[in-house]
Order: sequence, then C-alpha cells, then structure tokens
Amino acid sequence: MCGRDWSSDVCSSDLGRTPGKRFGSTAKTIVAQAACPIFLLSDEGLHYPLTVIETGSPASDRALALALTLMTGREETLFVIAVTDPQQNEDEQEQRTRRRQVHLEADGLTVRILDAEDAAQLPRMLQSLAHGTLILPAEEASLIENVATSIILVP
Repeated sequence: MCGRDWSSDVCSSDLGRTPGKRFGSTAKTIVAQAACPIFLLSDEGLHYPLTVIETGSPASDRALALALTLMTGREETLFVIAVTDPQQNEDEQEQRTRRRQVHLEADGLTVRILDAEDAAQLPRMLQSLAHGTLILPAEEASLIENVATSIILVP
C-alpha cells in the first residue's frame, strides 16, 4: 500500500520482511538512502510521550527539532536522552549543551533530560522508557532492534 503526502512517498509492504526481525536488509537500505524522516509503525502508531536521542550530530539536531514540532500544543513530557561523546572536549560539550538548550526553550514544554555516559547504555535506557514513540538520528538506527514502539528515524 502506498500513499503520498506533502513531504514524501509513504509505502508499506510485506516484501523484504525477515522472520523474527523488525528491521531487515531492505529497510536498512532504504534508511541509508533516505532524505527525509522515516516512520516505522508499531500497532499503536504515533503515540506520546516522545523520546529523542540527542548525540550532538546534525541528524540528532534535526530529530530534536522534529520532536519539538510534534510536541507543539501537547502537555506530555518530552524525554531527551543526551549521549555523552567521550571524544568531545569540555568546550565542545558546553557548545552542545547550549545548542540543546536553545532547542528546548519552547514555552510550556516539559522536558526531562536523561544523561547516557556512552551509547552502550542506550538499549537499557530505552527498555526502561518502553512507551511512546522514539525519535532516532539515523546514526543510531541499530537501536531499532531494541525497542517495540513506533520509531521515527531522522537522516
């Protein structure tokens, strides 16, 4: 089944499905070449609260901006998992924190920031937040196998 909206083509099919896997080789190829966000639906569709992974990359900045847009007018908490980059020096980490704060200064928005010391903590953290929709920057696509909720993958 395919549909068209203002921003992209949206298609769904049973082709490329690997039994027991949520994210097979066909999906990985599509994600690697995507120019716009991809919505991977669970049975619940888009549901709140939203959780976004923030790594400091351009894709995570776009993921955070998308999360803020989707939260407009909503009263739920936005969960932001901020992953520490051990290769960043103190000045780079401070710039990243300031950039994140600029994004999060939306009026009336409740944000809960959870710090992850490294990316290895993410699967466990995501399972403890196993609700709502997850918004992932494309470089964290490997996390898709760790969650059963709906996901928006942002290139």
